[in-house]
Amino acid sequence: MPLLAVWVTQSLIAGLAHDALIAPWVIKGTTCDPAFAAYIREVLAPEIEPVTAVILDNLATYRNKEAAQALRDHVCWFLYLPPYSPDLNLIKQAYSKLKAHLRRIGAGNFTEGFNAIGEICDPTECWNYFKAAGYAEVVRFV
Repeated sequence: MPLLAVWVTQSLIAGLAHDALIAPWVIKGTTCDPAFAAYIREVLAPEIEPVTAVILDNLATYRNKEAAQALRDHVCWFLYLPPYSPDLNLIKQAYSKLKAHLRRIGAGNFTEGFNAIGEICDPTECWNYFKAAGYAEVVRFV
């Protein structure tokens, strides 16, 4: 009898600070407006200081009123990257490294995958992402 493969989509949302990958959050399915707003309000905001600069990708899901209000409520300054700006989108570089690491270690379950997040970015490497993109004094990057 043939085996039926079942794929479950999970989305990782995280922030990239100058010294670490911060506020990781994994949800089932794809990221939608309410999920992203909840992430900002419940996961990211408690981990960052007020007046932190937050740079977001240009994805439509990130441009929602609730998420923007949650950042304003936390007194954060935020901006959206221009369309198609991969050299400025540092989190994509960290995610690429994470995906390669997950394949290398053969993470087969949620716990192994989540634990791998902390293994991919040491402080020097995180800061090098910022320097290579030309960010000098940015404190946090989402």
